[in-house]
Amino acid sequence: VSDEINTCLVTISNLTPGIKTTFRISAGWDGVFESESCSSNIICLSPPSEIELSPSSYSTINLSWKPVEGAEYYKIQRKKITENEMKTISNKVLGFNYTLKDIFPGDNHIIKIFAGALGLYEEEGCSLTIRTIESVTNLKVNKISSNMVSLQWKPVQSANHYLVEFKKSIESDDKFQLLSSDCKTTNCYKNDLESGVKYKFRIWSVASDGMCSAVGTCIEFVTLDPPLNIRIDNLTSNSLKILWDPSSDGVEKYQIEQKMSNEADECFTVLTNDCTECYYDVVELCAGYEYVFRVKSGSIDGIFEDKGSYINITPLDLVKNLRMSHVDGTSATIEWDAPVGATEYCVKFKLFDYFDEEKEKDQESFGQTIQERAKSYETVSENLTDTSLTVSDLEPGAQYKFIVYSGKSNQITESIGKELVVMALEKPYPIQIISINSSECEISWNLVQNATRYCIEKKIIPDRSKFNLVSNTIQTNNFKFLGLRTGYRYALSVRGGVGNMFQENGTIVEVLPLPPVSELIVKYLMSTSAILKWNASIGTSIAYRIDSFIENDNGELESDSIVENIQVNECELTDLIPGSHYKLSVHAGFELIDGITKQSLGYVYESVGNSVEFTPLSPPENVWVTLVNDGVKLSWNEVVGANCYMIEILN
Repeated sequence: VSDEINTCLVTISNLTPGIKTTFRISAGWDGVFESESCSSNIICLSPPSEIELSPSSYSTINLSWKPVEGAEYYKIQRKKITENEMKTISNKVLGFNYTLKDIFPGDNHIIKIFAGALGLYEEEGCSLTIRTIESVTNLKVNKISSNMVSLQWKPVQSANHYLVEFKKSIESDDKFQLLSSDCKTTNCYKNDLESGVKYKFRIWSVASDGMCSAVGTCIEFVTLDPPLNIRIDNLTSNSLKILWDPSSDGVEKYQIEQKMSNEADECFTVLTNDCTECYYDVVELCAGYEYVFRVKSGSIDGIFEDKGSYINITPLDLVKNLRMSHVDGTSATIEWDAPVGATEYCVKFKLFDYFDEEKEKDQESFGQTIQERAKSYETVSENLTDTSLTVSDLEPGAQYKFIVYSGKSNQITESIGKELVVMALEKPYPIQIISINSSECEISWNLVQNATRYCIEKKIIPDRSKFNLVSNTIQTNNFKFLGLRTGYRYALSVRGGVGNMFQENGTIVEVLPLPPVSELIVKYLMSTSAILKWNASIGTSIAYRIDSFIENDNGELESDSIVENIQVNECELTDLIPGSHYKLSVHAGFELIDGITKQSLGYVYESVGNSVEFTPLSPPENVWVTLVNDGVKLSWNEVVGANCYMIEILN
C-alpha cells in the first residue's frame, strides 16, 4: 500500500465494506525493511440503516434495523434530548432488533446504533430521534343503534391524527380491520354493523413523524335494537307501569327517560339507567298532563342505544261526582263529571249482593287490588264519549256495582275506576213534609216496588261528613225525626232496600226546623181589612203563611183563606166581613231543596204557628144627640159583632 510512511499513522481508503482485510506493517531504514512484520485483521462496516420503531407496551419500544454486511454485533446508545452525554445501554446486541425500556409517553430520546466486528465499531453509526406519544383516553360511545356506532375521545396534545381499527369481539386481535388511518378529529362513525353483535374498537394516537402511541385504547360494545312492543299497564291518576319486550341478545339493562309532551327531546330526564327487568313502575305523576316515556336498550357496561322506543300517556283522575240520576225496577242511569284530560270512558258492572261485598272485603284484606277484582265484571261500554250511561234489562230488586274508568283516545284506560253501587229500585220519591216544627219533622214517601225496608239518615248542612244512620228497619212509608236543632238546616235521606242491602243513592231533601213566630199583633184594624205584624224568623230563604179562619153561625171556625210566600214580617188582609169573628195563624216557612239536584221544591211551613183573634167592625152609624138637663144623650145604630163601644170627648 505504501513504503514511504514516516509516521505511526496511516489512512487507507477504498476498502470494501463488509470484507475482512488483513494488514501487515514492516519497519525499515533507507529502503531496507525488516523481514518479520506485524499483521492485523479488520472489517470495514457501514452504519445500520432502515431503522423501524414499533410500540411494545406502555413504556417499551421495539427497535429493528437492516443487517449490516460483515457486522458481528451492534452497540446501542441513548440519551434524552435534555442530556449532554450518550449512554451505552448495550454493546453486544447480536440480532437485528432491540427493546428499549423506560420510554414513557412524553419523553423525547436520541438513539444511536453502531455496527461492530472483530472488537471494533464503526464510528459513524445511525442516529434516530424518538418522540413518544400518549395513548387515547376517555374513549366512549357517543351514539349507538342496531347497525351504527359513534365514538369519541379526549384529544391527545401531541397527536397529529388517529388510527382506528375494529373487529368482532369473538375474533382474535390479528383480525382487526382498518377503519381509518388518518382520522383528524376526536370522533369516528361506523355503520353497516350487525345487530346484536359485540364489537371491539381500538384507537391509536399518531405523531407527525408516524410514531404511534405505545398502547391502543380499546372499547367493546354490543349493537342494540330499541325495545319492542312498549306499552302501559296499571295506569292511575299518579302512577303507571311501562312494559316492553326485549329486542335482541346482548341487552342486559334498560334506561328509562321521561319528559312532558310539549318539551324538546333535550329535556328528557333519566329515571333509571339500571333497569334489568322488562317493566318499570313510574310514580309521582300529575293527572291531566301528557307525558312521553323513552326506553333504551343497554349492555352490561352501561352503553345504551341512541334511538329508544317512545310512548305517550296522560294519567287521568278518577271520574268525579259519580252518581245515579235515574233508577227504576229495570233500568238505571249513572252520570259523572269529566276529569281534566279525559275524553273516553269504560263502564263495567256486575250483580252485587251482601255476600259479594263481604267477599270483596276479604279479598282486599288479602291484598287483592281493584284491578284484579274487576276481572269478574262485565263490560257495558267501551270508548264512551258521553258522561252518562243508561243500562236496561236489570233485574228488579237486584243490586249492581258499576265501575267507571277514565280514558283518552289512543291510550289505555286507567286501571282504577270509580265505583258506584246501584239497586234496581225506584227511588222513594217524592219526599213530602207531613209536619215540621222547631225540633221535629215528619216525612212520607211513595212505597217502592220490591223494597222490603228503608234506610233513614240525616246530617247537618254544610257538614261534609257522611250521613248519620237514624234507622234501617223502617218498613212503612213515613218517619218522624225527633231532636232536631232549631235554626239548623238538615239533609234528610231515604233509601230503599232489600234485605241488608240498600240503594247507594236515595232521595234527599233539605229542611230547616223553625220556631213559631213571636209577638204576633194586629197592627191596624178596619172594617174590611187588618194589618198583622210579627218578629222575623232568623235564617235565609224564609217565607211566611197566614191561615185565616172565620166563625160560623154555630160558633165553629171554618177555613176562610190562606196567604202564602210572604217575604216580610207583616201583611195586610183585605175583603174582611165586618162583624165576623176571625182567627189568624202565622207560620214561618223555608225553601225545601232537593238534596241531589239542588232544585227548589217550594216552601214548607212549620206546623204550630202563632195565632191571633179579632172581629173587624163597621163604625157606628146614625148618631143622635138628645139634650138632657145637664148634658146630652147620644144614641146610634147597633154595630153587628160589637160588644162594647168607646166614646171620646174632644175639645
